[in-house]
Amino acid sequence: MDPLAHLVGEFRKHYPNVSLRLGDIRDEESVPALIREGHCEIAVCHLPVSASDLQVRQLGTHEYWLVFPPGTELPERDPLPLAALPDLPLVIVPKGATGRTAVERALGAAHKRTRAAAVVQHREAMLPFVLAGVGGTILQRPAAERAAARGAVVRAADPPITLPYGLVYSPGRLSPAGRAFLEVLPPEPRFPPR
Repeated sequence: MDPLAHLVGEFRKHYPNVSLRLGDIRDEESVPALIREGHCEIAVCHLPVSASDLQVRQLGTHEYWLVFPPGTELPERDPLPLAALPDLPLVIVPKGATGRTAVERALGAAHKRTRAAAVVQHREAMLPFVLAGVGGTILQRPAAERAAARGAVVRAADPPITLPYGLVYSPGRLSPAGRAFLEVLPPEPRFPPR
């Protein structure tokens, strides 16, 4: 289950008359400013976040897997060592996105580079492009597993590509609903790698 959906479901069990407004953060570097300026109370994003005035509660870790178009010839090893990754073009998000930065760092450590077949603004567009044969990509594990069910060639990465994620907020700026949301959380919520 998606961790955010689980958390919102738990909150709604306790507070069925309180609605939540959820939005997509395209630039995770903007999270501190969004919170400080009152555009949002609580952000769910990759960690770490550079903001000493904000509180962070880690929820878990995203694991990223390699995903390629159906029929792509890859070494059989699974997990696939990044150093053995063929020089195939990738469908990627713009530079600066936290996930892309982590992927480029992992590929660079394996002496590989990101060669773009397409740069898409929305992560949701990546899989359709891969399935259409535009190029490979690196997706969070649940999305990669769904891609495999649709015919994509999928491998776990070795070493694993992981990114922690969690909640970021300013305790002094929380509304009663925001405080209630945090109170519903277990003391140390940890979701399995996904």
